[in-house]
Amino acid sequence: VPAVAGQPAGLFVLVDDGATVWRVGADMKLRGPGPFVHDGRMQGKGLAVDAGGRVFVSDEALPGVRVFESDGTLLTSFGTRVDVNPYAAVDPNTAGRFKQPRGLALAPNGELVVLDRGNHTYGRYRFDAGAKRFEWLGLGPWLPQLESGRFDWRGRLLLAGAYEYYHAA
Repeated sequence: VPAVAGQPAGLFVLVDDGATVWRVGADMKLRGPGPFVHDGRMQGKGLAVDAGGRVFVSDEALPGVRVFESDGTLLTSFGTRVDVNPYAAVDPNTAGRFKQPRGLALAPNGELVVLDRGNHTYGRYRFDAGAKRFEWLGLGPWLPQLESGRFDWRGRLLLAGAYEYYHAA
């Protein structure tokens, strides 16, 4: 978890097939009187925390992304189930259309990347917390079996599939 003013250091853990998120402190002890979030309908697969302490969870049940405030309150959710053709021309109407969202990667500049294993691509977004909306920045190329991603210290997107690793430009 990145350092957030007023928040203790630690990490978040997805459990119960992605239905529950626990907050764990730097001392590896659970924080709070119960789970950070629990929703039996949620199937969380990826998790990221922004500099403001908001928690993003990629959710296959939606499918899409749920955003929680630093206290666990649901701020918004985003996404619908649609097959996307990653070979087609880039189209802003693709925004928020997911088949099997998995990993999330959050860049230092706030860009959020949602890896969609089912559609074999990823979407790039910027989240506006005040407006509670996602701004679509683009769609990645066709890549099979995407699972997870991270930005390195240079701001380059690194992706992992079920069998391969990628460096996205």
